[in-house]
Amino acid sequence: MARRIAFGMAGAVGTIMAAAALAVGAGAARAEPARAAAAPSYSAPGPAAVADSYGNEYVFWRNTQDELTEAYWDVKMARWYGPVTVPGLGRLGSEPAAAVLSTDPYVGPGGGDLEGICLYWMGSGAAHSLFFSCGGGSTWQKPHDLHMGPLASGPAAVGDVYVPTVAPVQVVDVYWKGTDGNIWSTTGRDPFNRTGYTPAAPASYNGLGLGPLGSGPAASTDNAQETDAVYWQGGDSGLWSSGYDVKTHSWVSGTARQAWAGHLGSAPSVVLEQLEIPGTPLIAWQGVYPNGLWWNSGGGQKASQIPGMGPLGSVPSIAWSPAHPGDYCIFWKGRNDYLYEAYYNFATGSWSRIAFPQMSLLG
Repeated sequence: MARRIAFGMAGAVGTIMAAAALAVGAGAARAEPARAAAAPSYSAPGPAAVADSYGNEYVFWRNTQDELTEAYWDVKMARWYGPVTVPGLGRLGSEPAAAVLSTDPYVGPGGGDLEGICLYWMGSGAAHSLFFSCGGGSTWQKPHDLHMGPLASGPAAVGDVYVPTVAPVQVVDVYWKGTDGNIWSTTGRDPFNRTGYTPAAPASYNGLGLGPLGSGPAASTDNAQETDAVYWQGGDSGLWSSGYDVKTHSWVSGTARQAWAGHLGSAPSVVLEQLEIPGTPLIAWQGVYPNGLWWNSGGGQKASQIPGMGPLGSVPSIAWSPAHPGDYCIFWKGRNDYLYEAYYNFATGSWSRIAFPQMSLLG
């Protein structure tokens, strides 16, 4: 696939779909220690990347004016558009999280008719509450304060589709780190309506809270299994996870440390390559020593550094589209605060690094 060489400017950006789904990783279920001596998490929040079923890619970030900025790759035109500032959302208190809804849960991430996208972020006010806006392109709702919080991290958002009876039901699950250090969440059962969200609730399994978290959470969904997987960097800098049942709105496991990942230098990013059921979890993070880009080797339980990628100046964000099986893209803030991408081409079996001087994450 021709890749990453053309740029353009666009005043409006197309409707966005998430390429996010994930199965819970294996690990020994046990309580996480409150704090263990380990390498610190020093990475700054980074961009949020998603891809749709056609192979278009979208990257969101918060600029230095705390406004939402977006750029996207148009696969048909083989060029990037943007960056553009999304108007009317006010000041963001965290990096955004994106959740996109479609109407068909059976054709994998990005399948079915597009319904739109919802963005979530921590407000910039003293309350640090959860905000959202839904829409797409240059048309967005005014920002809505859900009056949930205070948040102790930026949120993670997952768009889910399932069929309890006949018609598909669309929901958005939103997760964040609470001021108690544990996971909190809400579910948007009518996600485009500010009154359609359940009250904020702490995560609990067998009466125990899930945490403490050393970072904000990352989440993705397995449409076939109707289960969200939530990953985070623990207080010991390890990779931890749990699972949430979308149908029953209950947690299905306690916390599990993924010992194979070692120590993380940032919060993780997760996505599911759903070529088969339940799909392959892909996890990316910033390494500690050296400061490079690490991942779980195409879905396996082995931590590997991707050569030539780094140093990273932020948490990375991984995306995948069923339009290009085996191809992955990971975005981060790199040198000179430019947007960088690591792109894996399955056909050639190689990684390439692309810098985008036109897309400063400070702009």
